[in-house]
Amino acid sequence: MNYTIRWKDMEEDNSIFATLQEKLEKLLKDFVFVEDGFKVEYVHHNSHKTYTMRLNVNIHKGNTIRAEAEAHNLTKATNDCIEKILDQLRKIKTQVNANK
Repeated sequence: MNYTIRWKDMEEDNSIFATLQEKLEKLLKDFVFVEDGFKVEYVHHNSHKTYTMRLNVNIHKGNTIRAEAEAHNLTKATNDCIEKILDQLRKIKTQVNANK
């Protein structure tokens, strides 16, 4: 599995790697049209004491879906962002199945 993680205005957090990798592997397994090569960005906003996670997922035919979530801790931002991506992927899967 290939993915790129960018940490902006913060240090790398090793505790989030296992959670993130598990969730990204699930995306690849559950949705056959998802292509390998995720782009992840974590940003720490010192003034608001919040974290933002941005996730880009490549899907069939060169298309990309994107989600962003902000929370007061890194785990919540990650979970919220993954849920947004899952909602979009479920919608696409429904559309693909309906067009068969």
